[in-house]
Amino acid sequence: MKTTLELPDDLLRKVKASAASSGRTMKLYLIEAIQEKLASQEAMSSKPWLAHFGVLAHLGGERQMIESRVHEEFETVDSNQWK
Repeated sequence: MKTTLELPDDLLRKVKASAASSGRTMKLYLIEAIQEKLASQEAMSSKPWLAHFGVLAHLGGERQMIESRVHEEFETVDSNQWK
């Protein structure tokens, strides 16, 4: 079935760029995005507690940065000081 979507210009540019960089058509990219969103909503509705775990997903980069810094600092700790 065909349909028409109106997307903001900046969003459309991002979708086109992301689809092209992943080697997919914009149509396939949007289909996959919609399917992922629907699957996520179905999972949330079947397990309501999951909604709370995804709230901080946008902080994934910050978490990785913090873990990296912690790892770097522990590399500089003299283990003899902790005996």
